[in-house]
Amino acid sequence: MKVISFFKKLGIFLTIAIWIVTLVISFFVGMLFQWASTTEIKTDKDYSQIVVEKNDIADYNIFIDIPEKYSALEQIEEPIRKTISLYMQANNLKLSTGTHEFTRINGNLGEYINEEFQFEEID
Repeated sequence: MKVISFFKKLGIFLTIAIWIVTLVISFFVGMLFQWASTTEIKTDKDYSQIVVEKNDIADYNIFIDIPEKYSALEQIEEPIRKTISLYMQANNLKLSTGTHEFTRINGNLGEYINEEFQFEEID
């Protein structure tokens, strides 16, 4: 009788332990899946960059008549480039010194103006 009681208790203990381990593993798998599904992956193929050096004046003209140095800007669709140029001209802005990383394809105007290009007023 004692042997059967021992195995019965062992079986209940193992069942509870397996349930707890299963719940813990499920929680971590769920967290990993949630992290993987909400993480934005940034690939180099979708982005390009230009570097505005200290003595350069990168005003609205570089988006219309693109110099060789800023040829990466040609990857932005022409209507968007013209709108950025008009925005800069209307607000008396130029690109600030430094590296500007931007979306090459399928970018939108809001992201270009608010996030990807940094502007400063022309003195």
